[in-house]
Amino acid sequence: MKAEEIAKNIVNLLEKSGRIEDLGPIVSFLSDKVHKGEDKIVVWLPEKVANTLEQKIDGTLKEKFGKKIKIEYRYDPRLIGGLIIEAGEKIYDLSLKGRLQRLLENERI
Repeated sequence: MKAEEIAKNIVNLLEKSGRIEDLGPIVSFLSDKVHKGEDKIVVWLPEKVANTLEQKIDGTLKEKFGKKIKIEYRYDPRLIGGLIIEAGEKIYDLSLKGRLQRLLENERI
């Protein structure tokens, strides 16, 4: 999978989850964190992906931020689909589990 495809998939995920407006802040936040020397990003996925996909994600992020960053992958099948990105103190929950939880919370209001 090429970097362009990965980016397109992320944009599609944000669009489908009704959170496309979060794309700019996510990129800005991650860029700021990396340029401030915070070089660890944790990516949560529902299951292990192929090493080649992890390498492509690594390469895309390293190219984007222009320096070495450490990307740690963690796995939790309860996410169902999507992903969660942890960068510093900020968490972007783009998982299906998170989306369902937010929908349930909104129904209680």
